[in-house]
Amino acid sequence: MKRVIISIRVIMNFELERELLGFGSKLRVLGPGILVKQIKKQLYETLESYKVPDSTSSDNIPE
Repeated sequence: MKRVIISIRVIMNFELERELLGFGSKLRVLGPGILVKQIKKQLYETLESYKVPDSTSSDNIPE
Protein backbone atom coordinates (compact mmCIF):
# COMPACT_ATOMS: atom_id res chain seq x y z
CA MET A 1 0.00 0.00 0.00
CA LYS A 2 1.39 3.37 -1.00
CA ARG A 3 1.55 6.03 1.73
CA VAL A 4 1.25 9.71 1.01
CA ILE A 5 1.85 12.59 3.41
CA ILE A 6 -0.30 15.65 2.76
CA SER A 7 0.25 18.94 4.56
CA ILE A 8 -2.44 21.62 4.67
CA ARG A 9 -2.91 24.86 6.57
CA VAL A 10 -6.34 25.09 8.14
CA ILE A 11 -8.11 26.55 11.11
CA MET A 12 -8.96 23.76 13.52
CA ASN A 13 -12.68 23.40 14.09
CA PHE A 14 -15.46 20.86 14.53
CA GLU A 15 -16.03 20.45 10.79
CA LEU A 16 -12.35 19.64 10.18
CA GLU A 17 -12.43 16.95 12.87
CA ARG A 18 -15.57 15.40 11.36
CA GLU A 19 -14.07 15.45 7.88
CA LEU A 20 -10.87 13.75 9.07
CA LEU A 21 -12.76 11.17 11.14
CA GLY A 22 -14.77 10.35 8.03
CA PHE A 23 -11.67 8.76 6.49
CA GLY A 24 -11.60 6.18 9.29
CA SER A 25 -8.60 3.87 9.27
CA LYS A 26 -7.47 5.18 5.88
CA LEU A 27 -6.05 8.34 7.48
CA ARG A 28 -3.54 9.04 10.23
CA VAL A 29 -3.23 12.57 11.58
CA LEU A 30 0.42 13.40 12.31
CA GLY A 31 0.04 16.91 13.70
CA PRO A 32 -0.42 19.30 15.26
CA GLY A 33 -0.38 17.45 18.56
CA ILE A 34 -3.62 18.99 19.81
CA LEU A 35 -5.47 17.72 16.72
CA VAL A 36 -3.92 14.24 17.09
CA LYS A 37 -5.06 14.21 20.73
CA GLN A 38 -8.61 15.27 19.80
CA ILE A 39 -8.90 12.67 17.01
CA LYS A 40 -7.61 9.93 19.35
CA LYS A 41 -10.14 11.01 22.00
CA GLN A 42 -13.01 10.82 19.52
CA LEU A 43 -11.93 7.38 18.26
CA TYR A 44 -11.51 6.06 21.79
CA GLU A 45 -14.99 7.27 22.76
CA THR A 46 -16.41 5.63 19.64
CA LEU A 47 -14.81 2.29 20.52
CA GLU A 48 -16.05 2.58 24.10
CA SER A 49 -19.62 2.97 22.86
CA TYR A 50 -19.36 -0.47 21.21
CA LYS A 51 -18.26 -2.32 24.36
CA VAL A 52 -20.71 -4.93 25.58
CA PRO A 53 -21.41 -4.60 29.31
CA ASP A 54 -21.36 -8.36 29.91
CA SER A 55 -21.30 -11.63 28.00
CA THR A 56 -24.98 -12.32 28.74
CA SER A 57 -26.09 -9.65 26.30
CA SER A 58 -29.18 -10.62 24.29
CA ASP A 59 -27.88 -9.46 20.91
CA ASN A 60 -25.86 -12.00 18.96
CA ILE A 61 -23.65 -9.51 17.13
CA PRO A 62 -20.00 -10.68 17.14
CA GLU A 63 -17.46 -8.29 18.65
